[in-house]
Amino acid sequence: MRGTNRLGTQAACVAVSLLSIASSLAAQSSADRIRADVRYLADDAREGRGVGTVGLDSAAVYVAQQFRWAGLTPAGTDRYFQIFEIDPSAPAIAHSGLGGAEVKNVVGLIPGRGSLAAETVVLGAHYDHLGLGGSGSLDPDSVGVVHNGADDNASGTAALIETARVLGARAAPDMRTIVFVAFTAEELGLIGSDHYVKNPVRPNESAYAMINFDMVGRLQENDLIAIGTGSARELPALLDSINVHNALELSKSEDPWGRTTTPTTTGPLTIGTRSTTRASPVSRGLPPISPGHLPPAAPTSPTSTYHSRCSPWLTAMALGSERSQT
Repeated sequence: MRGTNRLGTQAACVAVSLLSIASSLAAQSSADRIRADVRYLADDAREGRGVGTVGLDSAAVYVAQQFRWAGLTPAGTDRYFQIFEIDPSAPAIAHSGLGGAEVKNVVGLIPGRGSLAAETVVLGAHYDHLGLGGSGSLDPDSVGVVHNGADDNASGTAALIETARVLGARAAPDMRTIVFVAFTAEELGLIGSDHYVKNPVRPNESAYAMINFDMVGRLQENDLIAIGTGSARELPALLDSINVHNALELSKSEDPWGRTTTPTTTGPLTIGTRSTTRASPVSRGLPPISPGHLPPAAPTSPTSTYHSRCSPWLTAMALGSERSQT
């Protein structure tokens, strides 16, 4: 009974907090909204958004609320939530004690219109992180310390949410169906995206493209990388035409895994760093792209915070700049 009361109290606190956030977000600029998203998701109260934490659940509720306020149609098995249990036989969780844990992807969509409605564009980002460290952390002395994951991947999740806000406010007589997915349990081995690909909202055969946002928060020296441009012949020229207005130092990799040898041309386009997490659709033949920033020189460098503990405000939000509105 005490456990039930505790969860009920926590749920009520989350609801009150989200209502307060909603009223302030409505009057903010795009840049300010993105900063607010990252602040909420990367706050210590989210417990590093590790699987099994209340913080991860409150992050899922937050994303779902933002999708609702953006006008997205619920597309999960329970409103915006695509709920499932982690397979205990998954190799990455064999000794984690998380087998059988209930987790949820957050899914919403903008229905297509006209002649393009049958085609689907999937936009994704993972919203989980490393929790309190341990497996996957590159900071061995920080077990039990919140790993905030401001860049990895609160930044990508914030980009996904803001894209939903922008596209949700637009209308066109002919447009593809756009599916927005915030993946869970990706740090445990791409579990959330794998589940979505096996249980898609729209048939995978209808997918025109998949764009994955990962670690897009630290734009260093104007460098951005797009991984997976070889999945469709139109992508390189399309990216160049968009970049005319932004003048970024845009690096492109044809292979969705960023490899220069034995490349493959099937998978999502990922916008992120060279250390970014690729979503499972890479291996499912979807035309993908992944956008993001170039990482620090090495994970062990003093300035690197990839997969380590960090202040939630350490990330310099490149998307929280004037460029985020273009």
